[in-house]
Amino acid sequence: MSEATYDSLEAEAYEGEAYEGEAFEGEAYEGEGEAYEAYEEASRSRADRERQRRIMVARQRQLRQRRGPVVRPVPRPRRTSAGAPAPRPAPATLNAVRAVDLDAKVAQDSLQRQLQQANQRASRSMYSALATGAVGQALDTYQDNLKDHPFVRAAIRWAPLAVLPPDKSRKGIEAVALHPAFISGALIGGIFLIGKLTNPDKTVRSIELTVPTLLDVDEKGTLLAKALDRDGRTLTDVTIAWKSSNPSILAFDGDTASFTALAAGLVTVTASSGDVQESASIRVESAAAIRSIAVFAPTALTVGDGGTVVATAADRDGRLVPGVNVSWSSSDNKIVTVTPNGTLQAVGRGVAVVSAVAAGVQGSVAIRVAPATTQTPNGPGEQPSASSEPYSPPSAPTLTATATGEQNDS
Repeated sequence: MSEATYDSLEAEAYEGEAYEGEAFEGEAYEGEGEAYEAYEEASRSRADRERQRRIMVARQRQLRQRRGPVVRPVPRPRRTSAGAPAPRPAPATLNAVRAVDLDAKVAQDSLQRQLQQANQRASRSMYSALATGAVGQALDTYQDNLKDHPFVRAAIRWAPLAVLPPDKSRKGIEAVALHPAFISGALIGGIFLIGKLTNPDKTVRSIELTVPTLLDVDEKGTLLAKALDRDGRTLTDVTIAWKSSNPSILAFDGDTASFTALAAGLVTVTASSGDVQESASIRVESAAAIRSIAVFAPTALTVGDGGTVVATAADRDGRLVPGVNVSWSSSDNKIVTVTPNGTLQAVGRGVAVVSAVAAGVQGSVAIRVAPATTQTPNGPGEQPSASSEPYSPPSAPTLTATATGEQNDS
């Protein structure tokens, strides 16, 4: 082979080696250990590589001949001796390679952390969405139990949003203000307050009753009740149920306010709406029941005088009730005494109250007793005496005394 041909082949081999070096430039410095191993490998197998390069150059030449000539200036490398070792990389080059490798690892670790944080945020967001759906269903299922607890409902709606992850790139007050839990809590609280201000509370807080305290047997009617909210406003479209403690005395038509008084007695009626209820007592009496007792007696007596006290009973309309037995009593038997049949006797100076009681109703009258007087004799043999005529009640009373008042003669 001629010298020119050899130089041509050697130039082509250098060109192929250059291309090969460019192709694997990124893999040349994977590590310091690999660089030294490559250096030792190159020193030991220099001859083998020379032969492989010549074979490769020949193949490249054949390939170029098939494709056509390529015009590209190729610098002729400096020829070296066959056994000379490859130059060792400079320390600056090795340090630069190490720095690039360290930066690449740091960037890779940072990317991995960011990916891990993104996965965690996605997981927590998914759990928050699942919890939000579960909370919504729970509020729908237990809405009757929570209807009187608006604050609890608002807190339950906010709870799933508290698991949302914060933005770790923000610090201090900014991190708190822009935290998803804080923002969601502020939104829910604002909507809650606006609703409180614009929508009146329609929850029944109390019930106001309008019922009579006295009814006649066989009387019918309708009781009245109003449902009130927290501010005392009357609520409409509220159903109020009525109940009697003794249906044999007073019975309602189902749960409505319509009633019928069946027998005499005391009964308690209750009006309720949900958990709120209010009660009132009603007395049922016959039309002829005693409502008042009038007592007729002398209001002024002298010690030693006697008399009779009588009493009359009247119903609610003021009509006299005949055949009533009364019990008599005196507030001070040292002043006035009274027998079971109504006979009075003044025994001492002072004021005493004589009372008559029948069917739990009482009437009374106050009697003042003065000391006995002494008369001057008009003639010989005439003796002083103290006397008084018995008291006779009027044929028809003109003044009725109530159960707690005093009775005066007309």
